[in-house]
Amino acid sequence: QYVLLSHNFISFIEDLSFENQRMLKHIDLSYNQLKSFSSNIFSFSNYLIGFYYLKLNNNFLDSLDLVTYNFFHEIILNNNNLTDMPGFLVKKSIQIEFLNLNCNKLKRLLKIHFDFVKYI
Repeated sequence: QYVLLSHNFISFIEDLSFENQRMLKHIDLSYNQLKSFSSNIFSFSNYLIGFYYLKLNNNFLDSLDLVTYNFFHEIILNNNNLTDMPGFLVKKSIQIEFLNLNCNKLKRLLKIHFDFVKYI
């Protein structure tokens, strides 16, 4: 249920690395050397059982592809190199309850980026 791989030197994650791991609840890939991250590492259908937490802080991410899936409830992305808001934020069906984008290189914010927010 938990994949804890923080504080390593991971720079690449092959597509389908977490293939059919439907019971995952928590993936921690913080403090690595990732420059990009794609939801293609998951191959299952459009749902997971109780998946909740994705931690990618303190990497070198300048791009992030999570558009395919909408099951993340908490996404931690602080201390990366993101210059634009991640594309998944424009999906109406996302279920994010907590998103941390502190200490990136964001240049602009649009209203559409916050349409997912239910309560402020």
